[in-house]
Formats: sequence, C-alpha cells, structure tokens
Amino acid sequence: MQVSRKAAPLLTSKAQYRVLYGGRSSGKSWFVAQMLVMAAMEGKKRILCAREYQNSIGESAKELITERIDKLGFSDQFTVQNTTIKCKTTGSEFLFWGLRTNPRSIRSLEGIDICWIEEAQTISKTSWDELEPTIRKPGSYFYVTLNPELEIDESYQRFIVHPPEDSTVIEMNWRHNPWFSKESEKQRRAHADRDPVGYKTIWEGQCRQAVEGSIYGDVLETAREEGRITSVPVDVALPVHTGWDLGVLDSTAIWFFQVTRGGEIHWIDYHEDAGPGLDSYARVLSDKGYTYGTHYAPHDIKARELGSGKSRLEVAAGFGIKFFVVRRIGSGHVPEAEAGIAAVRDASGRMWWDQLRCKVGLQMLSRYRRGFNQALNEFRPGPVHDSASHCADAKRTAIVGYAPARVAERTNHEDSMPTGPSGWMV
Repeated sequence: MQVSRKAAPLLTSKAQYRVLYGGRSSGKSWFVAQMLVMAAMEGKKRILCAREYQNSIGESAKELITERIDKLGFSDQFTVQNTTIKCKTTGSEFLFWGLRTNPRSIRSLEGIDICWIEEAQTISKTSWDELEPTIRKPGSYFYVTLNPELEIDESYQRFIVHPPEDSTVIEMNWRHNPWFSKESEKQRRAHADRDPVGYKTIWEGQCRQAVEGSIYGDVLETAREEGRITSVPVDVALPVHTGWDLGVLDSTAIWFFQVTRGGEIHWIDYHEDAGPGLDSYARVLSDKGYTYGTHYAPHDIKARELGSGKSRLEVAAGFGIKFFVVRRIGSGHVPEAEAGIAAVRDASGRMWWDQLRCKVGLQMLSRYRRGFNQALNEFRPGPVHDSASHCADAKRTAIVGYAPARVAERTNHEDSMPTGPSGWMV
C-alpha cells in the first residue's frame, strides 16, 4: 500500500479521532479508503462510512472503497453487494449511512469498530451529538475527512479550532499528493485564474466567509460588522413567535423571535431536529418556557397523511400547537422561494441574532446557497435543497407570516398574500 508521506503518521496513530483536512485532490479519501480495506483484511470489523446526506448508495463511499479493493489486489477476498461490502476471509462488513435522513436510526447500529465521516464540513451538531455516543465499542475510533468551508462549521470547530485531546489532525493539500495528475494541475491553475477567492478554499483548504453562491452571506457579514450578532436577551414583556419548516423524513426547523416596539426583529433561539413527531416539538416549546404569540407554519401543513387521514395541522392542534398557516407567495414571474428570500433580505437590516442560542441556525444560514452550473459558468436560479434549506425555509415562513403588508408591497402580488394576524409596521 502506497501512502502520502504527509498522511504517514496515521499509519501508527492510536488516537480515537484521526482527522485529515484540506483542499481538493490531496488524496485524503483515497488514503482513508485504503486504511479501511487493510483493517477489514486484518480481522473482523464493522466499518461505518457515514455522511450527512445519502439519498442513494451512489452518493456514498462504496464505489471508492470498491476501487481501492481492486487496486490493492483483494477483489477475490470481498463480496460487493447492493448496499454493503463484505470480506469473505474475516467476516468484516462495510455499512453506508446518511445521518441527516433520520439521525436517531444510527442508535440501532451496534458494535461499530471504525467510523469514517466523509465530507465532515457538512455534518451538523445534531448529527454529531447522535453519532458519537453510538461509537462506543472498546478500541473503536473515527476517521474524519473534511474540505474546510466556513470557520463556524461544527466539524471545523470540533477538530481544527478545538481538536480533541485524543486526536491526530493533519492538513493535506494538493502539493502533498505525490500522484497529483497533470490534468488536475491544469484545473488548479485555471481555477486560480478564474476565481482566486474560491480557489483558496477549494484547492488550499482555507475557510471563507460564506459558501460559494451564498444567499445570505452578505446579510450575515453586515450584521457581524454592525454588532447585531451578539447576546440578545429575551424581553419577558413581549410574546415569542415561531416560524417553522416541518420535515417528514428529514429535519424540522423552528426559529423563535420577538419584534420590539421599535420594529427590530430579535431572533432569540433556534431548534432543529429530525425524526420525532409533533408531540416532541410540543415538548420543546414547553421546555423553552417562553410566552408565545403566533406559531407560523407553511401552507403544506394542511396536507393529509395517507395513514391517519389527518393533516399535520390537525395533529399539531391535538398537542396544543395552534398554527397560523402562511399562504403561498410569489407569482409566475417571481417563484415562491425567491419572493420569500427577497422578503427576508428586505427585513435583514432590522434583524438581531443571539450568537449562542442561534449558533446552529446561523451556521445553516451561512450554508444556504445557489448551485453552480459548470457548463454555463453561472449560478442556477433557485436555492439548493440540502441540510441548510430547512433553516432558511423556516425563517422565510416567519418573515412572510409576520409581515404580510411588507411582503405584498415587495412582490406586488396581493391575491396570494397571507393575511397574518400581525405585522411590524410602525
């Protein structure tokens, strides 16, 4: 097995966390895939390869590990199945998992020896908090690979800014890869000429202020410069409103906010979770101990479930959560998501965030972005639907629900405007 000299310390490391971070084409994933194959050959192991989202097995590391098995000459020793890879000689098994789809399902996994976290820059605090206690078998350990993006990202803070005591952390970039190809070098130079700012993150592994194509990056940067991301106290004299994005098989996000008499919007708290039912969110509301005003939910809360025949609006009411349903906005010329984004941006100058209670929400907003069309060399219209979408959608619901007059004025589409119970017009 050939390895980069830069990664060589991990050959003998006994640390619980073995971390490789840096830019593109550094060989991080190849190295870890090889180490996992060798570990599977040495004795019976249960090896979990996990990432934040995995909608299909094609999005996992399965193909890379299969390629490394072939490259090392062990093809006859492994059986590659649809969703797993098994070693015939030792009984080792590779499992592939998406954490965000249902993080609590990870608790069902027993006896994991090695856990590889791929693309760890996208792993949320919720996923880490569910996963880490699960990997508790004596002698078990993690490989963590990440291409840094934002300094506030959970994995970057956990392993680069504040590395655990029992960890080996190594930075690897393209210059540390002895097999760096001529084709990759051409791509690297072209990217440096075309996009010198993005190049520093993508190829050199340096953090940026916001993700490429960020929708609210400038909004948050301005708020930081003006001191509006700080400690924001809860005003007991004002009601606390909530804006929701309700997931079925993925995350539910809730923003908690107050509107001052002067018209400032204070985001005082944020909660995000995946999997539990509406009864658990009723407990979340109760445990927060706030005095509530209005709970704003998107229009799809009225959809009826196939099993029960009830809508989530009706189910929520049974648990004591009475939602105000925010109607659709936008028009044929202005898609709903874009109209909502415009409404949030219009109100952003009056927004304040509590930096501790809203930490996860701020991280998600920083990651909310538009996709990039490589063929056309331009950003695609509409936001990308990923782990950051739920947070951003909940904020849109809150803004559109609370300030219908402002949104109507912005979109000039009165027929589809919500008729909310309140607004912050002063």
